Amino acid sequence: MDEVRANPQRSEGEPASTPLQTGGADNAVACRCPRCGDTFSCGARADGCWCQALPPVDPARLGDDPATASCLCPYCLRQAVELLQRTP
Repeated sequence: MDEVRANPQRSEGEPASTPLQTGGADNAVACRCPRCGDTFSCGARADGCWCQALPPVDPARLGDDPATASCLCPYCLRQAVELLQRTP
């Protein structure tokens, strides 16, 4: 997947973000942000996730390897979107 968001599980079976807890009524996964270390709820496996309200982010444009990119917390994803909107 070429987006930082909505990628809670790698095809190789390796989690993209560090999952801390799964389950609940909405199937959200508690993850740890690879940039700041904060925990957040990833709902990509559920019917929808908070990140779908933001534009997709290409990890290559952030200097990240798309093969190892993972979900970012709300703060870091918003920062990434703002940075990419200012960068041509």
